[in-house]
Amino acid sequence: METATTEQVTIAYFILVHRFPEQFKRLFKALYNPENHYLIHLDKKTGIGIYEDIKDFLTDFPNTYIL
Repeated sequence: METATTEQVTIAYFILVHRFPEQFKRLFKALYNPENHYLIHLDKKTGIGIYEDIKDFLTDFPNTYIL
């Protein structure tokens, strides 16, 4: 008889943000798992204020990268 083995699945998320940083934060908190990876693309039309806000927010979460 074979036994089932459990393996950790790693997921990579690609999230595009161009406005509504508070909505992004809610989504990100709901999705976040420290075992996964997150690539956040901030549209180049996004203002510097939104960029800085999201950059500061993500400092508390490992495995996050900003494009």
